[in-house]
Amino acid sequence: MVLSSLWRLTGIKFKKIHFLTGIGLGIILLVTYFVSSPDGKLHLYFLDVGQGDSALVVTPNNHNMMIDGGPDNKSVYEISKILPFYERDFDLIFLSHPHADHLTGLLEVIKRYDIKYIIMPEVDYSSELYNEWLGVIASKKIPVKYAYAGDVISVDDVSIEILWPKDKESLAIYSKKDLNDASLVFLLKHGRFAALFTGDATNVVESQINAPKADVLKFPHHGSLGSLDLNFLDSVAPKYVIISVGKNSYGHPASVVLGAFSARDIKTFRTDERGIIEITTDGETFSAM
Repeated sequence: MVLSSLWRLTGIKFKKIHFLTGIGLGIILLVTYFVSSPDGKLHLYFLDVGQGDSALVVTPNNHNMMIDGGPDNKSVYEISKILPFYERDFDLIFLSHPHADHLTGLLEVIKRYDIKYIIMPEVDYSSELYNEWLGVIASKKIPVKYAYAGDVISVDDVSIEILWPKDKESLAIYSKKDLNDASLVFLLKHGRFAALFTGDATNVVESQINAPKADVLKFPHHGSLGSLDLNFLDSVAPKYVIISVGKNSYGHPASVVLGAFSARDIKTFRTDERGIIEITTDGETFSAM
């Protein structure tokens, strides 16, 4: 990956297991291989982590990415339901912003797995959790890219375009008022399919973004009313909306937000109701499970 306005992951190789210990293990490995071998499709898994955010992305050639990690270590358990036991690395880790309900589980992930790159906002922020995060990154010598609008990352035939933060100056201004507005906002594309990830961005940030159309919108901040901008929603015009939410005392997701989706015939998927939500696409059509 070249750390410039256009990055591409190349030459990534997957380890193959060349030995079997016993017939039983051989059968397990054979079954696991066929279950987890590349199927040429992009898989997005919105993990059930309670009141927080976490998503796993598996590219058509089985490159793994993770976006946020939820409020505790449950995301590690959720990953184990999806990835085979021998998968021990992630090509990309995205931290949208350093609030605990996005960061805590991700910290455990970078401790347990080999990480090639971390993408995150360049925030002036300090907390015990965030400082530990930075310490683990330093100790494991994980390369970090601070992302800004216009940056593009390519993995296989999947591209990720950063839409927010606009630049270092605007990031400093908006994040000082509300750390949620430091959130990375980016468009993930594969063929004609697009999904928009928004962290916890509020409607203040949404009004600053030239919102692209997307098939799937990961709605910001667990369905908070403060993240509803109708112009933004109408510009994105999603067919599916994902709300990552758990039991909470904040009124998430807000009834007004759900009403806005209903009025536009947008199908809504909630992790508190469905558990893990999987979106699968070949770049042309897509479906949800």
